[in-house]
Amino acid sequence: MNLTNADLSWVTLTYAAVERAQLSGANLSYANLHSSNLKGALLVAANLRHADLSFTLLNGADLTDADLRGANLRNADLTYAVLRRVLLEGAIRE
Repeated sequence: MNLTNADLSWVTLTYAAVERAQLSGANLSYANLHSSNLKGALLVAANLRHADLSFTLLNGADLTDADLRGANLRNADLTYAVLRRVLLEGAIRE
């Protein structure tokens, strides 16, 4: 699925199966991605400010240069995720 540079702000995609999706440059600010499968997704330079990524599978996802400020990362699985130059100010991860 190629959603490069798509505007998906405020979208609700709970329990979505978008494994290996191309979301580089996408605007996912305030998106609800609770319990979604984003394994291996390309989220390079994606805007995920204040997004709900709780319980989301992000195994192997590339989040290089992504903006995760204020995002909810509670119980998100970031195993092997690429987190180079990610903005995490105010993100929640408990």
